[in-house]
Amino acid sequence: MNKSRPWQMLTWLLIAQVLIAFVGRSVAPLGVFIGSSLELTNAQIGMLPAALFLGQFLASIPFGLLVDQVGPRRLLLLMCLCLGLNFVLVSLTSNFFLLLLWFSNNLRGT
Repeated sequence: MNKSRPWQMLTWLLIAQVLIAFVGRSVAPLGVFIGSSLELTNAQIGMLPAALFLGQFLASIPFGLLVDQVGPRRLLLLMCLCLGLNFVLVSLTSNFFLLLLWFSNNLRGT
């Protein structure tokens, strides 16, 4: 068995987590721009980060169980692809409720 294999997986997990965190944590500082673009109230802008964390909370246990069944590599690849596609699609939306649904959707990776 290759000794660097666990470190490779840890490196890929770190890269995936950092990239996801950049997008997820950028919602609050970019809320002003998102709000002006979608004509949102301050309350609606405040719901976006809350919906993001709600989605992460709801997805953590089911995806933890799924990674035990499927394996970390396959699930990491699948979730990164799904998340990348979702980020592209959400950047094209002009509807607040679709955006809010995306942030709270528990079918995406955390």
